[in-house]
Amino acid sequence: MPTLTSEEARLALADIEKTGKRMKQAMAADAFGYYLIVWGLVWVAGFGGTFLRPDRAGILWTVLVSLGILATATLGIASQRRPKIRSSHHRAAGRQITLFWTAILVYAYTLAWILPLRGEMAPVVVLVSVIMLGYVIMGLWARSLLLSLIGLGVTAATLLGWHLLQPLPFMLWMAVFGGGGLLIPGAVIQLRWRAAKP
Repeated sequence: MPTLTSEEARLALADIEKTGKRMKQAMAADAFGYYLIVWGLVWVAGFGGTFLRPDRAGILWTVLVSLGILATATLGIASQRRPKIRSSHHRAAGRQITLFWTAILVYAYTLAWILPLRGEMAPVVVLVSVIMLGYVIMGLWARSLLLSLIGLGVTAATLLGWHLLQPLPFMLWMAVFGGGGLLIPGAVIQLRWRAAKP
């Protein structure tokens, strides 16, 4: 295996640094807090609705996820139209983020569907855990401690609730700690972003 020269290593590290900065700028320009708010609301309504009407969970989640995807796409289109982020670097970073989350969601649903799991809530735990892994990776990639903490915190709350609660109370737990774990940081990010605007 060929070894890197110190100059090649320095250039590689500089490239990684630039990529991280571009991701952070793209997320800030896109007002990433709104995405967290949208999906926090989807999770609060989805898990809360499942708690109240478990017999309607399938249709409820289908409608909510469809609305979440529509809202996310609308936010993405609106952010692309803002003059602030029309640079090719930001557009490329935006495409990378979209592809990243598409891959995470495909793998999350695939694993929840194919893995041999114990307990009726196990597919939900797998799905949430893989999605939260996406937050951790995105946080590491963009050097955002907040994103990584969201991923780790919601994963920990999910696993704790799964071990301590029966299926129906677990849905209410996930509405509070899963949905709230996205909604509250999203609102904080947006309030800080607004306060920092000139």
